[in-house]
Amino acid sequence: DVCSSDLIGLAAASLLVCATLAGAAPKGATLRVTTKADKLARHGGKCSLREAIAAVNSPGKKNACGTASRAANTIMLPAGHYRLTIAPSRHDDNTSGDLDVTGSAPVTIVGAGRTSTTIDASGLGDRVLSVSRGAHVTLKRLTISGGHPSAAARGTPGTDNASCTADGRGGSGAAGANGGAVDNAGSLHLNNVTVDHSSAGAGGAGGTGGAQSATNGCAGGGGGRGGGGGGIYNQGRLNLTDSTIRANAGGTGG
Repeated sequence: DVCSSDLIGLAAASLLVCATLAGAAPKGATLRVTTKADKLARHGGKCSLREAIAAVNSPGKKNACGTASRAANTIMLPAGHYRLTIAPSRHDDNTSGDLDVTGSAPVTIVGAGRTSTTIDASGLGDRVLSVSRGAHVTLKRLTISGGHPSAAARGTPGTDNASCTADGRGGSGAAGANGGAVDNAGSLHLNNVTVDHSSAGAGGAGGTGGAQSATNGCAGGGGGRGGGGGGIYNQGRLNLTDSTIRANAGGTGG
């Protein structure tokens, strides 16, 4: 469920890191989410989780949640089910699909408890959270669930080709996206968090082979590999404290 190149596993190291973070946290702003709706436009002056993350990505710029600090920020997420509903677009940023943290100021997202606060991407066709290189994110007292990037593109079909040269063969399917629930390239700390019921992207199907004059058609393309890290795909720094990662799966092959 966890695919990581730098996971702190020793108790002493984890305690040291947590103590350092707790003791060195700079003062900053607190943003309070006041609606469960997934939105970016102003609507009745309420603050959504996506808008709070937009604020911390652009400190000093005011939106419905207020103005984030360049030092550090805390997002308070009350009890509730926060379903992500803005379908992913060709722009892979915080405006659609998963929540993207790109700012360099440390941000802590605090829920009301694992059984009380859930961020859910079921049916979205994307993961729940992406943490960019250089970003520092701490999640506390919540559950992340239902992430599943859409299947990768299938291979191109081959053309009709009597001798089955390269153009007659089907193309290979693309590889599935890594990280079912979370893709981390920065620094991510999970404290009393559950990550569950997510899966990485499926590989694309191989393209069909073209027809030929002989009895058999040309060869079809190979299926793309499934994505890794059904729960978390980590290429940065990952620290887990009192957290559970369960019931996740890697992507199926094409």
